[in-house]
Amino acid sequence: GVPALEAARKGMHVEAAAAGRERARARGVQLGRPPVPAEKVIAAKTMLESGLGIRPTARRLGIGVASVSRIKAAMEVAASRL
Repeated sequence: GVPALEAARKGMHVEAAAAGRERARARGVQLGRPPVPAEKVIAAKTMLESGLGIRPTARRLGIGVASVSRIKAAMEVAASRL
């Protein structure tokens, strides 16, 4: 198709999607993946503190490496504030 028309259509789609997400948020809908359960966060902190690595911790708890990495980063930020 004509590039200018395609660009305009894409822009409209992007705006419509953003408006839809905004309406959903206004209704209190939670977007995105559910958070890692608190028990798993506590378990991950314990494992990391005992010296277990990020990947083995993630594997044992059945959560993502990025989630464990985020938990570890938060622990390091908390420790630096002491």
